[in-house]
Amino acid sequence: MKFPYFLGVVIIGLVMILSAQLAEATTTDRIYVTYREYAGNASTSSLSNVGLPEKSQRTSAYEGNWNINYGSEVPDSIKICIEAAAKLWATKIENQQDIYIDIEFGETDNNEVFIVDTWCQESNSILYPAILWHEISNARESDLLYSDVYITFNSQIEWNCSFNSDAQTEGYNMLTQALRAFALSLGFGSSVGQYGLSTDNFEFQNGLPTIFDTHLISNGINFTSLIPGSTAFKNFVESGSVFFDDNNNYKMYSPSSYQPHRSLVFLDNNASLMHYGWNDNTKWLEIDDTTEEILNAIGWETSSSSTSSTSYSPITIRWDGLDANGVGSAYTYKSFVAVAPGLNISTAYWRFKLKNINGVYRTISQGVSPIAFAIQPLSSFDGLYVNMNGDLEGLIEYGCTTTNGQRYTARPLKISLELKPTIKSISDFVVYPTSEYNYKLGFNVNYSGAEYLTVFVIEEDCSIMRSQRVNEPVFAHVISGEISSLYNTWVEIQATNTYGTTTKQIERLANIPSSQNRAYTTAGIEDSGIVIFDTSLYKTEIYTISGQLITWGEEEEELKQSLKSGLFLIKRYYENGDTRIEKYIKR
Repeated sequence: MKFPYFLGVVIIGLVMILSAQLAEATTTDRIYVTYREYAGNASTSSLSNVGLPEKSQRTSAYEGNWNINYGSEVPDSIKICIEAAAKLWATKIENQQDIYIDIEFGETDNNEVFIVDTWCQESNSILYPAILWHEISNARESDLLYSDVYITFNSQIEWNCSFNSDAQTEGYNMLTQALRAFALSLGFGSSVGQYGLSTDNFEFQNGLPTIFDTHLISNGINFTSLIPGSTAFKNFVESGSVFFDDNNNYKMYSPSSYQPHRSLVFLDNNASLMHYGWNDNTKWLEIDDTTEEILNAIGWETSSSSTSSTSYSPITIRWDGLDANGVGSAYTYKSFVAVAPGLNISTAYWRFKLKNINGVYRTISQGVSPIAFAIQPLSSFDGLYVNMNGDLEGLIEYGCTTTNGQRYTARPLKISLELKPTIKSISDFVVYPTSEYNYKLGFNVNYSGAEYLTVFVIEEDCSIMRSQRVNEPVFAHVISGEISSLYNTWVEIQATNTYGTTTKQIERLANIPSSQNRAYTTAGIEDSGIVIFDTSLYKTEIYTISGQLITWGEEEEELKQSLKSGLFLIKRYYENGDTRIEKYIKR
């Protein structure tokens, strides 16, 4: 399924109409390789769920830029997973040229999990994914009317958006499948298929092998040395002994009975993201070394095949105030130095850019020093993009001209600037009745900047505040402890990191019916008695039970430590003007 990347082009006059027709003709002439992952293809192999990598492994000072364009039907929860998958791949694939991918969410014809259409470039009778060819040739087409890759995820199958490998959730994991779809987009997998009237006729899509196909070996025979459609070609596909290289390191899935879009596409290795068979509850949330190594072999430079000192000119950028991955605080000063051995620099430029919510890098500050540059602490973040890690995404660019007129550009440095946590949304409320007057409240939290949430339940006329920790980063599925429907209840969600704490509070009014035999989704926040407050705390006051002020300040835990045993009233002041009072027992 191929759609224009930029929609809404206004065609004015005959010249514009002819231009559009030429663009369409160009797209029609493009070569595409299609991959399909079918639902119900679970293997009998035992697959262990693999969790999301630590934040230090989810960022790179040299990661490339991925541009994802979504169709109108893609739900927010699906977008979150796809953004996370793109971020994980961007950390691995150090692309200089931008990657453009279209994502659709809709019903497919044959119960596929997803369909991937990858635009390919022919060179010496071999097909390269266009995004790889752009890297090899160090250039891309200036016409970006159409994307490099088109992916459709089937809206009719059951999906789960969990980022926790241990969470018990039903359906195909979106993050896992997005990672797999992106790997196919990058060139993973053979293009072999059955064509013509005979089921014994095996050929390459478009009649040409891909760069991946040129690496396939069986019993010392290279796949591309065989004649498509021949018996030897068929026997190779169904040999059960196909490897990606001649050292037999990476075994491909090649069963004796050909499996469309699986045979020679995926690995026979259940310790890899690209294993051929998945149970629908399998969660593989990282990119393994085997997948990386195979992509390296077809021409990509990934994080395992390069070092942070690599540059595309004699100049490298060194920094202070950031870690080895280019991660540091948005609230502190940072400095950069251009290292240019043997060059006599006459003029130079520095640029510090930040990505905005539209995915465009905008210049924040500039410099002209041949050697040094610095960026100041940030105070305003309006309109800026915040990624899955809770960081701003920035670029440090440097270029210079030498005294003899030569021009050089250093490899851009990707920096991640950490912020106070953000709770982006709370949604999908579900009430789970447990008895006539009790229930549990379920909901999803999209947040960033922290690795876990703390959830507090506060009930009216009850002096005990219960808490639970939810160890599910990015997109947490929360089910509260038991709550009484007889009282007003406040459920507070708290995310904390080095730079501060952000909280939001759900208020659920009393007398909401809970005595039903099954869980039910609330019709709407307003109709269900649920109200969400932005409750970033800025001051706390503590009183005696009779109302006498004892102490006040910004750090509530420190104030509590100064108290003697007894019963107190705590009054909290929030940045949006709300106040809350609750009882507190110091034991």
